[in-house]
Amino acid sequence: MISLYILSGMPTDRFPKPNIFGQDKIAHFILFSLGGLSAGFAFRSPATAFFAAMCFGIFDEWRQQLTPWRLSEFDDWIADIIGALTGALIYAWWRVRPLLRKSCGCCCSKDQPEACGDHQSEGGMPVEASK
Repeated sequence: MISLYILSGMPTDRFPKPNIFGQDKIAHFILFSLGGLSAGFAFRSPATAFFAAMCFGIFDEWRQQLTPWRLSEFDDWIADIIGALTGALIYAWWRVRPLLRKSCGCCCSKDQPEACGDHQSEGGMPVEASK
């Protein structure tokens, strides 16, 4: 977030200007995705990460209105929000990823070996789970 703060206060003539349509929106999206992701690791909450990154985006666009060599655009803020949401969702996926893995230790029991497909014989009948 500190890097975003520093970059957003710099004059725009210091940045390279390739001819890519929507390059500034792509930059906003990528930077705020990284911001939302890092906020997720900092706050350990996807909702808090999204809220923090979104508030930073509001503050950043407001600050750019007051900076003589910068422009503040509503579209930039939308790109910030979408990027922050993407970063927070990536963090949420990262947190639940271990829970999504199939593990016979938690989904199968002696009483119900058919809870997952790992303990099915070729005929489809349940077989004893080997542990």
